[in-house]
Amino acid sequence: MLDKNAFIHEIESEKINSLLMDEINQARSLPIQGFPSLVLENEGLYAAVPVNYQDWQSTYQQILSHI
Repeated sequence: MLDKNAFIHEIESEKINSLLMDEINQARSLPIQGFPSLVLENEGLYAAVPVNYQDWQSTYQQILSHI
């Protein structure tokens, strides 16, 4: 069972805030314009991959073109 007070203490801690800020800064450094986004990393290079929810094959082809 989750201890409510322990959860509140942990979620408000400097450690968690620091981890959150690291994640936010990393996301801001990526070539994305919104959420959700798909980013492919290949040998240290990042590429945004357009997602077509109606045609998964086109998204798959985009991924293949970056590797």
